[in-house]
Amino acid sequence: NRTEQNRTEQNRNSMDTEKSASSTVALKDDKPSPAEEARSVVEFLLAAESPSPSLLESVGDLCRTDEPRDVFGDTEGVITKLVSCLDTTHEPLVNKFAARALGNLCFNHDENRTRVLASGGIEKLVSLLASDDGDVACMAAGTVSNLSYAADEVRAAVLAASAVDRYLQLLAHERPDVQQRAAHGLTNLAEDDSVRSQLSSPDSMSILYKLFKSPQTELAVVEQCLALFESMAETEEGVQLLIQNKLVEELMAHLELKDSPSRKQVEQFLAEFTDEDDRRNSFQHLVPVFYANRTHPDPVVQQASLRLLSALCLSDENLELIYPHHVELIEMIKAQEEIRVLLPCVMILGNMLGGAERCTELVAAGLLDVLIPLVGHEDARIPHLALGGIRNLCVVAEYKPIIVEKLGWKPIIASLENKNAHVIYAAIALLKSLVLGGEDICIGLMDAGVANALVDVCERTLMEGQERLRYEAARVLGVLSQTKRFHDQLLNARAVPCLVQLLEPNFVITRVEALAALGNLAGSSPAACEAVLEAGTQDKLNELCKFDKRPEVQKALQAIQSIITPSVDEGEEVLE
Repeated sequence: NRTEQNRTEQNRNSMDTEKSASSTVALKDDKPSPAEEARSVVEFLLAAESPSPSLLESVGDLCRTDEPRDVFGDTEGVITKLVSCLDTTHEPLVNKFAARALGNLCFNHDENRTRVLASGGIEKLVSLLASDDGDVACMAAGTVSNLSYAADEVRAAVLAASAVDRYLQLLAHERPDVQQRAAHGLTNLAEDDSVRSQLSSPDSMSILYKLFKSPQTELAVVEQCLALFESMAETEEGVQLLIQNKLVEELMAHLELKDSPSRKQVEQFLAEFTDEDDRRNSFQHLVPVFYANRTHPDPVVQQASLRLLSALCLSDENLELIYPHHVELIEMIKAQEEIRVLLPCVMILGNMLGGAERCTELVAAGLLDVLIPLVGHEDARIPHLALGGIRNLCVVAEYKPIIVEKLGWKPIIASLENKNAHVIYAAIALLKSLVLGGEDICIGLMDAGVANALVDVCERTLMEGQERLRYEAARVLGVLSQTKRFHDQLLNARAVPCLVQLLEPNFVITRVEALAALGNLAGSSPAACEAVLEAGTQDKLNELCKFDKRPEVQKALQAIQSIITPSVDEGEEVLE
């Protein structure tokens, strides 16, 4: 403080006399480093017969950084001295700050954790969890939690001292910070299989569930309990124990508490917990419950239920339970603008579209007429799902011209121009189905400029991992190349470089398709063949001829070679 006062006075004098900054002399900062401060405090600590709360507080403050942890831990007698301060007969402040100092010493420091174990500190710290003083119990809970996140022998000692039982008792403490630290300690201990089993007992689960029954339970406590459930669910046995203890049902009941600040976090946990392939059928009994909640008066419960239902319906068995209600779901879409209701309903109905019979029933119920307007929805998730549902209808060949008539090409082109990769991919997937629907559809597609839009996708700068968009767009162009009347349009649309790019992925099917398409274009006229060669095709073909010896690729190379070889000028390399 004195140094800071002198510096302030000097700055004031400098401004009064208008001296330049270069004419002032900087004061030397004599503040010791954290390690030096720790060494100084060590002397006082070891010399004190009964360390004072303020001295212990200083130790805890210094141990919030790495270097002092090493100094205190490496100095013989320091941890033993701190452990000796832990005694229920001592005043609460001594226990509080001694526990805090040990907790900070053990933070991210395995050696210090082992030293506390060797000094007999674990039993004393666990015993302090039963302290009547909230501050002492809170500090002890945090320190034991830090010790629990350690080597097996330290964790084993924590468990042997009955820390789990003490933590469970603290979950009922009146102070939220004590509850949170108790839940955090249990989360660290739950990596042990025996702890998972103990926590999954009816008595233990009832203690945990009690926290979710009150809207007054603070958000931080609920979040830590959810983290505990996640830890318990890291093994299949743990998952099944949670299911048997009706975890989902209990948390759904929590969503009914309108005054709870943690409903959003609980919903997110439920969505992640249920959305696993090997778990969905375990919640089959909840499908009717979630579906019934579609009309729940509380939007949070309604939307959470539909979200969970859409995840569970990724299982065929669960989807079968909902299919008889498809008309009601279609009507819900017609009457809804809320995105969190639209999303799950569209997703469920889209997944129902499998097989000719189902498609026919759903189209008769008006699903296609509902999906088509959603292709232009501003939220990218909706057109992504709507396009996917429409594509699923293409399993019935006679619906393809109906789709083209009702949807038109403009919405598809707009989807190809979308910035969202999922929307682009869904539009390309729909086109891949439609172009197999006959020449009339393809003529309309070409006349509408869809080929140009596909080329734009191929030429667009994409993010890492989105290369498949480029290749799938090129595959649609390859299908169109099978019709000779489209060749001039494809050449004018710059389709050739896109097809050359399709040779890059090391897949037999894409290379064979690209070679066939390039051959189709090259064979239409000498000018077209020249255009194919000018796109760098020759070098790529030579490379494939040398390095890709797969029979299907070699056969496709021979086919295109027979088309382009007569057009190679004298002196140019001919494919071998």
